[in-house]
Formats: sequence, structure tokens, C-alpha cells
Amino acid sequence: MSSIQFSSDQFSPALPNVVLSDGGAAGFELALFVAQALAKAGMVVTYPLEEDWCWSVQATTCTRVPLCIYCASAEDDVQPAPGPAKWQMFINAPGSLLQRLRGRPVAPAVEESGQLLREALTKVGAIFE
Repeated sequence: MSSIQFSSDQFSPALPNVVLSDGGAAGFELALFVAQALAKAGMVVTYPLEEDWCWSVQATTCTRVPLCIYCASAEDDVQPAPGPAKWQMFINAPGSLLQRLRGRPVAPAVEESGQLLREALTKVGAIFE
């Protein structure tokens, strides 16, 4: 698993906290950005999926490694405030042992996807921690 933590004013929720599920689980806008960035890179992706504590995107790399990217706020309250909000993403390859034994490299796929997302986030002004 790989994690990416950064600050940005690009992904604040468009809707107020009162309509966000699970006590303000923000991250939809970030997950949508992630899905679009991975799709542009040629991966097969899902639309953002709601989880208990975040939003996730499932993707499959060109080497057929399945990934799950979890997107969430690193703060309790992400309503627009002065300065950029803190965000976090976790990239996981939930592949089975059988997939790894068949030669589908999991760790490189996680790292390559993480690098791709860092580059996409850099283009929109993200500040990495």
C-alpha cells in the first residue's frame, strides 16, 4: 500500500457538510479527479464509490493488476476556509497470492500509479507533505 498526502484548494466539496454522508466524509471531488487522471493514462476505472470513511476508485492497470485508490480529507472539516485543505490517498493492490504467482507485479503497479497521480496533482497545484 502506498499513501499520498498533500494540500490543495482544488477538491473542496461543492455541497455543504450537512448533505455529505457519514458525518462529512469528503473526497468525492478528489476521487473524480483520480478516476479521470487514471482513465487518461489508459486504465480501466470506475466512477467514485462511496465507502464508510472515504470515496474510492477501482482501477485495472495495463498489466491487469487491480488497484483500489481511497480518497479522503485529512481534516475534520473541509468546508471552504482560508488556505488549502489537507487530503490523503491510499493506493492498494488487493490482488491475490495467485495473481502474484502468475507474474502480475503488484508493488510496481502501485508505485507507478502513485507517481502518475502525483504528477497529475502537481499540475493542479497540489503541495505534497
